[in-house]
Amino acid sequence: MKKKQEKHMQVNPGNGKFLRAVNDFYVDKTNFISFINSRFEKDKFGVCFARPRRFGKSITANMLCAYYSKGCDSKAIFDKFEISKDKDYLTHLNKHNVLYFDMQHYGRNDETGEHFIESLHKSVVNGLKKEFPEAFEGSDIKYLQDAIDLVHQKLGETFILVIDEWDYLFRNYPENRKVQKNFMALLQNLFKDGQTYEAFDLVYMTGIFPIKRYDTQSNLNMFAEFNFTNTGGLGQYFGLTTDEVKTLCVEHDLDFSKTKFWYDGYRLDGFDIYNPNAIVELILHKIFDNYWTKTSSMEPIYDCIGRNFDGVKECVIDLVAGSYLHNIEISSSNLEPSSFTCKDDILAYMIHLGYLAYDRDTDSVYVPNYEVKESLIKALNKLKWPLYEASLKRSDILLEATLNKECDTVASMVADLHNKYSSFFDYSTESCLKHAVVLGYLSALKFYEEPRLELKGGLGFADVVFRPSTKHATGLPALIIEFKKDKSAEIALDQIESKGYIEAVKGYASSALLIGISFDGKTKEHQCVIKEIEI
Repeated sequence: MKKKQEKHMQVNPGNGKFLRAVNDFYVDKTNFISFINSRFEKDKFGVCFARPRRFGKSITANMLCAYYSKGCDSKAIFDKFEISKDKDYLTHLNKHNVLYFDMQHYGRNDETGEHFIESLHKSVVNGLKKEFPEAFEGSDIKYLQDAIDLVHQKLGETFILVIDEWDYLFRNYPENRKVQKNFMALLQNLFKDGQTYEAFDLVYMTGIFPIKRYDTQSNLNMFAEFNFTNTGGLGQYFGLTTDEVKTLCVEHDLDFSKTKFWYDGYRLDGFDIYNPNAIVELILHKIFDNYWTKTSSMEPIYDCIGRNFDGVKECVIDLVAGSYLHNIEISSSNLEPSSFTCKDDILAYMIHLGYLAYDRDTDSVYVPNYEVKESLIKALNKLKWPLYEASLKRSDILLEATLNKECDTVASMVADLHNKYSSFFDYSTESCLKHAVVLGYLSALKFYEEPRLELKGGLGFADVVFRPSTKHATGLPALIIEFKKDKSAEIALDQIESKGYIEAVKGYASSALLIGISFDGKTKEHQCVIKEIEI
């Protein structure tokens, strides 16, 4: 029998929230339940699955509640999804007592967090009393861990605990160390040892940051952690995959290539992952826009990149220009903003927030897509760094000279960039020159998509390609750049034409500038030739 739904039910919730998601634009992620089922009777019976805002955290929590909770009958919902093919599907379907803590619920109308823990205890204890009144006869219990233990001892009941936004207190009350300390003590009392520990079959927590951020791994070592830097092979469950987005684009008549440009870019376990919230908003509005960062304040990012730790300003500018950073210490970085000491701390923090992406296969950090890049550019403009503004001014001059086919000016400016962004050891490499040129065209991001390096076209791969952005540019030519060391710029230009690199920009512009750039490794002389062709 289906329970009457309440606005916020902590004990054996119903399936109403998940059903609303299913009736909207739900993509089947129910196989994630198979993984959670595998955690039963394991030493690490807890799972902390962290990911950025608007990446499906609450939908997943609601799915688990709908599947496990005795408070509803969800067979008709899940029978049509992939989980129904799992051998343990019926073993766990609506067979467990579920405790559901939505941490945001307890923080409403509490600006300082002073009443947060009290509200949590009171709400959960009252919920348990309503669900198991016989266990509380003659008792006056005030704390949720005592109430859970009482139900377990008297009635033999066990629980699955689902905590949504587990790190809410740390993010919303960063100065209230008392409430943070009390909350972590509560978790330790629940899961570490004793009788309450035995009352749990499984614990699932979701939030933005991993548990290690708060230096509590030794105290909460029963949790297996998964996040954007350590996916544990679960990459496909962190967002929408390419195949899933392609299907949605067909169903809703959306341009997939444009969707990919705007919202793709998180590469996890071989999957290209898209922001689910952005895709849903795109389906609803049919307009390519920046949806994700409009739903929250950018202040944490302004604060982070506004600090000049170990060259972080230069790193962020490089990333926005399209560079990839390597050898960044991700796993052991400190993720507490008040304790940042180096740029790696800030970059790791931005990865967990979703403003940067991390590719474990190549050990590289980068800006994932145009939606995020646009937000970071706005942040840089707001901060008004002299370094960034000077780079933009030089870049404006370089882009204008390129569009006007002023070859000598382009060659001179590229030579200056090459000298600036190279060391004695890597100056003579084409990759160093490529990096310098990409940074030099920073202002091109106002009109062009992010630079594509080694882009397939015709019979080979063009060194650097700028394709006009359909949002900001009309009538601008595509830019195809080829580099040569110790050879003439004309040879570089001939290669663009002979190998048909023009194929890489067809459909993006009606014309293209073919740009050959060469340099002499000994004299450091640079040459440039530019030719415009119609497509």
